[in-house]
Amino acid sequence: MIAPPLENQTIADRAGQERRVLETRQSRKAVLNNPFLSLKHKNYRYYFFGMCVSTIGTWMQNTAQPWLAYSLTKSALLLSVVSALQFLPALLFSLFAGVLIDRLPKSGC
Repeated sequence: MIAPPLENQTIADRAGQERRVLETRQSRKAVLNNPFLSLKHKNYRYYFFGMCVSTIGTWMQNTAQPWLAYSLTKSALLLSVVSALQFLPALLFSLFAGVLIDRLPKSGC
């Protein structure tokens, strides 16, 4: 914040102080609006680009698996069965994990 003017402070000094405060605010705003600021950290770059590669691999699998199922069987029914069965392990494990977690004591660690 800008301090109240002192008795011996000139108008030029006051204008310079206000200009510096404004420049500081603008530079902070410019830094915070930079979407690539976090990429200057090495570990975050590893994480970000690793997640990009992982996501691309997931997209490729989600495209190739139904394509393979349909090209081998030429059946829309079997294609839908394969597509539905890919979620079965997660569904079953989440149900049993939920029961197991509910039975375990909720300790701090």
